[in-house]
Amino acid sequence: MEPANPLVTSVALFVTRSEIDFSHRSPSPICQRWFMVLYLKSEAKELALTVYPVNMKNPEQEFKKAYNSSPPVVVFDETNDKSSQVVLTDNRDIDAEISKRFPVTNMSSLKEAEDVCSNVYIKFHPYLK
Repeated sequence: MEPANPLVTSVALFVTRSEIDFSHRSPSPICQRWFMVLYLKSEAKELALTVYPVNMKNPEQEFKKAYNSSPPVVVFDETNDKSSQVVLTDNRDIDAEISKRFPVTNMSSLKEAEDVCSNVYIKFHPYLK
């Protein structure tokens, strides 16, 4: 896990591998959520993301030995030093760490976002009754 830019944090995301197509992620909602959050941060050049699909029926020995958990597992590595890695396996810990490291944009003050939300509400309001 060596980032192209040394100022950018490397993040390894271990997700459950699909049982249909063994090279891709599974449709696990939790794994998909963390993939999407980290992927968007990666696209914004805030981190260097590497995704590793893990076969949960027969996990690789390195994964079992190193993490002893089921996916999702997120590993933050800022210095390429094993002793300074932050390994997270609990969803609340992952959420807290991502929130701490990457500030969330406050959309409440954006007029455009407010208009889009109100338009969606107006269109679907009759179906909510």
